[in-house]
Amino acid sequence: MTENTFVNAEQIPRVRRPVVPAAQAQALIVAETIELLRKLPFDQVTAQLISGNVKLTMPTIWRNFGSMEGLFSYVSSVLITNAVERWRSQGSQPVITIFFDPDLALRARLIAWLLAEGADPQLFRSPLLGSLIEDFQQLMPEASSRASTSWIRISTMLLQSYAVFGEINQITADNFADNFALMSYFRDLLPTAAQDLGWND
Repeated sequence: MTENTFVNAEQIPRVRRPVVPAAQAQALIVAETIELLRKLPFDQVTAQLISGNVKLTMPTIWRNFGSMEGLFSYVSSVLITNAVERWRSQGSQPVITIFFDPDLALRARLIAWLLAEGADPQLFRSPLLGSLIEDFQQLMPEASSRASTSWIRISTMLLQSYAVFGEINQITADNFADNFALMSYFRDLLPTAAQDLGWND
């Protein structure tokens, strides 16, 4: 082996990753995380996989989100925000149709998994549920606010349960269409139900 075989480490040019602005890095990480959550079991969506796919370092995730739980919590808020924006852009669709958005179904499954892993439920509370109640009250002013609030909360819980447990309960597309028709029927009875229950404002 000759002298020339050895190279001084300082003579080797370092490969530098391009500097990505924080907002752009955050957007890249969130978008890639959502894509991976759609394709893989949630426990396989790791910081190493995400950072490798977006060509950023793992510390970039920690700087932006603090932890994987922090990242998943942020992703859950992005999913519901995107779903609500899509629903609002479609005009006067019934409020219940928002729950058919695939991002809300993904959010429900993600949160169920995180809660089972010991995450704090407070992380996933969203003010957007309140805005949905307000939207519903504007679309159906003849129903009392108490009846409208109960309707949205019941619908939310049922459709989140469907997203998590629909498959194991063998709920087919036809079953779901029937359930939706029945829920819509009950929705139209809200003014009468509010009166019968003494829930009028």
